[in-house]
Amino acid sequence: MIPPRRFALAFALFGAATLALQAVFLREMLAVFGGSERVVGAVLGGWLLLGGLGSALAGAAVARRLLLPAAWPVALLVFAVLGPATVPFVRALPRLVGVEPGLLPPFWAGTAAACAALAPAGLLSGALFALGVCAWGDAPGGGERAAGRAYSWDAVGCVAGGLLLSAALGFGLPSGLTAALAAGVAAVGAAVAAGGRRAALPAAAAALLLLAALFTPLGGAVERASLAFVYPGEEILARREIPSGQVVVTRRQGQTAVYTDGRFAGSPDVHLRAEEVAHLALLHHPDPRRVLAAGGVLAGWTLPILQHRPEVLDLLEADAALRDLLGERLAGSVPGGAKAASLFFGDVRMRLRASPVAYDVVLLPGGAPETFAQARLLSAECFQEARAALRPGGVLAFPVPGFRSFQNRPHRLVLASIRASLRAAFPFVRVLALESGFLCVASEAPLPSAADLARRWEVRGLKARELVPEAIGSAYHGPADRRLAEALDAEPGVRPTLDDEPVVVGYQSALAEATADGRVSAWGRMLLDPAGARGPVTAVAMGLGLVLALIPGRRKAPAPPGIPFRAAFLAGLAGLALEVLWLDGYQIARGTLYGEIGVLLALFMAGAAGGAWLFGRASARLGAAASLGLGLSSLAALAAGSGWLLAAGADWPFLPAVANLLTGSAVGWAFAAAAGLASGRAGLVYAADLAGAALGSVLTAGLLVPLLGLPMSGAALALACAPAAIRASWLGARTGGPVARIVCVAAVVVMLVLGAAKFLRGSGPGAAVAVSLPPPPPREVAMEGRTVMGTFANAALVAPAGTDLGARGLAAAFAAMDRADARLSDYRDDSDVARLRALPDGASATIDPWTAEALAVAALVHRATGGAFDPTIRPVRDLYRFTGREEPLPAPDALSRALARVGLGRHAFDAAACRFAVGPGGADLDLGAVGKGYANDRAAEAVEALGIRDALFTIGGEVLALGVRLDGHPWRIGIRHPLERGRLAAEVDARPGEAFSTSGGYERFFLHGGVRQPHVLDALTGAPVAGASESVTVLYLPAAGAARPLHRAGAVADALATGLMIVGPGGAARALEGFPGAEAVFLLAGPGGALRAAATPGAVGRVRFSEGIVLEELRAAETR
Repeated sequence: MIPPRRFALAFALFGAATLALQAVFLREMLAVFGGSERVVGAVLGGWLLLGGLGSALAGAAVARRLLLPAAWPVALLVFAVLGPATVPFVRALPRLVGVEPGLLPPFWAGTAAACAALAPAGLLSGALFALGVCAWGDAPGGGERAAGRAYSWDAVGCVAGGLLLSAALGFGLPSGLTAALAAGVAAVGAAVAAGGRRAALPAAAAALLLLAALFTPLGGAVERASLAFVYPGEEILARREIPSGQVVVTRRQGQTAVYTDGRFAGSPDVHLRAEEVAHLALLHHPDPRRVLAAGGVLAGWTLPILQHRPEVLDLLEADAALRDLLGERLAGSVPGGAKAASLFFGDVRMRLRASPVAYDVVLLPGGAPETFAQARLLSAECFQEARAALRPGGVLAFPVPGFRSFQNRPHRLVLASIRASLRAAFPFVRVLALESGFLCVASEAPLPSAADLARRWEVRGLKARELVPEAIGSAYHGPADRRLAEALDAEPGVRPTLDDEPVVVGYQSALAEATADGRVSAWGRMLLDPAGARGPVTAVAMGLGLVLALIPGRRKAPAPPGIPFRAAFLAGLAGLALEVLWLDGYQIARGTLYGEIGVLLALFMAGAAGGAWLFGRASARLGAAASLGLGLSSLAALAAGSGWLLAAGADWPFLPAVANLLTGSAVGWAFAAAAGLASGRAGLVYAADLAGAALGSVLTAGLLVPLLGLPMSGAALALACAPAAIRASWLGARTGGPVARIVCVAAVVVMLVLGAAKFLRGSGPGAAVAVSLPPPPPREVAMEGRTVMGTFANAALVAPAGTDLGARGLAAAFAAMDRADARLSDYRDDSDVARLRALPDGASATIDPWTAEALAVAALVHRATGGAFDPTIRPVRDLYRFTGREEPLPAPDALSRALARVGLGRHAFDAAACRFAVGPGGADLDLGAVGKGYANDRAAEAVEALGIRDALFTIGGEVLALGVRLDGHPWRIGIRHPLERGRLAAEVDARPGEAFSTSGGYERFFLHGGVRQPHVLDALTGAPVAGASESVTVLYLPAAGAARPLHRAGAVADALATGLMIVGPGGAARALEGFPGAEAVFLLAGPGGALRAAATPGAVGRVRFSEGIVLEELRAAETR
């Protein structure tokens, strides 16, 4: 006879093999069905149903002596062989049901075929449990407690099996070899169950070696043969198990294809309509400097995006294994010479939440929402995270596959639901009908017109093989666009997709089941109108709970005989239904289920083992009836609180895993209690538990979640469990002692409180997501002009209409300008400049932080120009009279004495400490060439603190732009013609946060010998700058994360314009080296009074010049 410890070990090994094989089958199903969580639930339910049926059949066969318990070791060995042999059949399911590679099988037909493929292994796994329990019960020390012990040790083994599967995935073992490893574990279990004390270990070792010798050589051949069958006519280049799924790389006729979870993911060689999506998306932004493209490498977006010359291009792919699998093909999609492009790997939403960069454009991968993993990228929460990762005026875009016909209502509802989700995050949304499908675009700023897009195409000099500017107007104003808008507007009651209520998956499922003429089945009609099905489904759930709880039994019996079986059925139903919810919640929170499914199943079984063990410790004090009530009440409480747990899983992704563990504990506790009440009929209790689990898994995955969403599915489960929990608790309180009464009453109270809160507050925090934003409030421009720093200043702010925000913003802006004037002016006796001028040589003083920062900017430009620009130029400037009339030049000796007092290096200056020490000759500062730009910086800072994001500030020739204009278009900045008053020489669209400064000699000058002498002085010679440059305009947008004081756009542009006016075009490149983001435009006098322009490369494509002005690009090699 086999000792009890040997039985325990054999059951643990059996449990490990069973769960490992079950997880392998589920992972293969995920790969076959494109990662569909619904299939996971349905197949899991089918497996459990098969197991329950096998257990019942085996129990009945043993009772009629048709099968002997001694056959258990032989059946274990058969199971060891049958498990790995099932993997190729599962993998070949798409071909067996007539589906082409890259497409997904229909849900119900595919699920039925999957269950048929798993039938032999599933039936045998259930039969093995019943045979093992009978064998243990007949053994010495077995008895009635054998079922509970077997259940506990089986659960312990399941935990080990889940960990075994995760380890196999970590080592990259394919499914076939992983199944062979699990088969070896089962064979060892058979040897342990069959052998005596001395023969057990040698037999186990022999079985393991036999399985290894049998499956290891065949594993590779089986893998290759099954893949060749699934992908006929394609050369299999690579296959990899990665945490997010299975990746297969094939080649046919020289073209490489990538399949992820059975679905065609893309090709690095062929990019259909990639230019259409990438160009149109980026054209919606006036200046896309920072771009995030998720899935853009395989989609072929990289090269089209780089034509827009972004400063930052972050390419995000799901897993680094793609780089290893595709090798040079993937590297070729990211040009090595593109400094802006960086390749990252990870989950899109996690990147959006923790993005270190705020983007101008975010491109999401899009795709048909066939699974929760895809729907989570089309939910209102995802779009809100994307908006938080965008800069003001940023654009979100993504493609949606489809066709241009709107005969199918499910097709319209898919697009309308996506649009509703976008409107929950963005005030401005557009859906475009393209040749390749649809493009969804959203922004917090008004979207541009077709004419704007066409103009941007020309300005950026874009080139494409598949898209021309003329096609843009067709996409916006063609018949297809009008029909699309009318079709979507005709579905006003469509519901947006939320993380925990992915209605778009139901719409997509109805679309998949629709016939060619648009007709849908009764099931499809329920998916199209899930709100109408909520009431009946909820009523059925409550009715099921009442029926299971209130079927009368023999009233005189302390525990009616039907109670244990109905309770086990209900515990299995609720437990597996909740497990499906937790798996779905984990998928939504983490974006992947494939790699962690073994661990999650192991956690459930670990909870089951712990619950059964705890029951054994507590049953003596509580009693079986009270324990049963406690277990069912715990399941109802978890179901009632599922909304909060799932909503919190977005911030704490481990919560669904913890909830899975707790659910397993409640199920294990309830099963052990039901088995204790069943008085020797534990096999039927196990069968009832599995039947309930199968029904709960299938109904939740196929019915509850598509119709009700995750939180309301939990509410329906709570209604189903509550009646039985109350009755079992009442029975336990009536038959148990004081402790049992207290525990039963407390469990019911907690369950009822959570349930009441659930129905009073709705679906929990997850339901708090707004389904739509109100129309954007009307806005207006608040404008005011004043005299600041001796010149005219103007501020234009875009603020909500009917509020005082605009007036408060203007007051704050001019207060900041006045403060800058008070600190930096050389005409005021109370300014820092005047205080420093009065200090004797060698004295030091503390200066205002604003003065220190402005002086730090001047010092940077002083160094960049080799000293030609100097803020201590005032002694020389005082020698000149810029009257616009004929004036003499200063005497040479006076100029020499003045130059001796010029030189910033003669003074000691510490910007961080705000200290200035005066050198020999005194400190006669002139911060006029930096002060006006700095005042603009501080004014912008003041209005941004009030929440104003769109504004334009002008002081003299200094301009600073924030955001966009009232109509959503960029602020348009004009560059004055230096030779013709009242005429513009050029104009440029401002980028948000960009500063502009123009310096020239046409406003302040004097004449000497009839030659105009501008007011701009060279600090090295003391002479006015009289050269070919009539004016220079600097465009400056600080780089992301620019260090102080480079982040002060206005001050830097102001000082650079003066400095470049001095050094001229020949010294521009050297002077601009330390200022990334700065560009320059020189207007030069040509022959015959004509005007020509020379611009740095970054300004050439942006500045639009008036007719007759010839533009030359200012190259670095030419300017040194």
